Amino acid sequence: MRFFMCYFETTRECNQNCPGCMTRLDAPARPCLTTGEAKALVIDEAAKICSTG
Repeated sequence: MRFFMCYFETTRECNQNCPGCMTRLDAPARPCLTTGEAKALVIDEAAKICSTG
């Protein structure tokens, strides 16, 4: 399997309402990840899938 792209939203606090954007302020609130959680759950996992850079 080839890993092509990883999309990670760093915040849901945007109020720009850009067309096509999936971030919505009216979405149910979820707890924010800490930097360590984001690294472990997103960055480190993506690196495992795409270990060649």
